[in-house]
Amino acid sequence: MELEEYRKENRAWMDKSMDIALRILDILEEKGMSQNDLAIAVEVSRQQISEILKGHENLTLKTIS
Repeated sequence: MELEEYRKENRAWMDKSMDIALRILDILEEKGMSQNDLAIAVEVSRQQISEILKGHENLTLKTIS
C-alpha cells in the first residue's frame, strides 16, 4: 500500500526517471556499451544501474550527476 501511495505522489518524477532511463539505454546501444560498462564508468553497482534502467528508482540529482 505504501508503494502505491508513493507512486501516486511521485508519478511525474517517475515518468521523468523513465525518460532518462530510456535515453541512457539508447546511448548505451549507440556506444556499444553494457550496463556493466556504465556501472564501472560511474563507479556504482551494476544492480543500481539495472534498477535505474528498469525505472524502479526515482532519480535524484546526485544519481543523475
